[in-house]
Amino acid sequence: RDLTNGVGGNEPEGLVFAAPLGTQTSAAGVIAWEDLVALEHSVDPSYRIGAQWMFHDDVLRDLKQLSDGANRPLWLPGVGAGAPDTILRYPYVINQHMPAAGGAGWAAGQRAVVFGDMSYYWIRDVRGFSIIRLEERYADFLQVGFLAFARADGALVDAGTHPIRHLAIQ
Repeated sequence: RDLTNGVGGNEPEGLVFAAPLGTQTSAAGVIAWEDLVALEHSVDPSYRIGAQWMFHDDVLRDLKQLSDGANRPLWLPGVGAGAPDTILRYPYVINQHMPAAGGAGWAAGQRAVVFGDMSYYWIRDVRGFSIIRLEERYADFLQVGFLAFARADGALVDAGTHPIRHLAIQ
């Protein structure tokens, strides 16, 4: 969750927070195909080679119902064996920690979709993963407890070239 939405400081700088603005939706509270095209072209062409979309499953549900100006669907199933489903010819990743439209729809300013080369978001694991078994503490209830520790951080390696950008709801 923090690697997606963290704002830095005592938590990782999440991908959604780190990605600069690509574009805003053209209408309040609605994602249109023109918005996705604008987001795609806000990313430098050299980063579009390995690019993909990332959004909540509710966004995918809405995007599957969209079509372009020639009434062709934006969502296309993968045709070959192992071929990914695509939106505007780019594969996508479902991330349930991304914002989803609430009961009243999208709130202004939500970062609903990110697009770009996700390999530029780096996750650093510090040392190993530690687990401690706590037997005595829970012995009164015939239980055993476990305590786990892991340290990690994340950051977008940008260098001013913006390999990943986000779509903001107007």
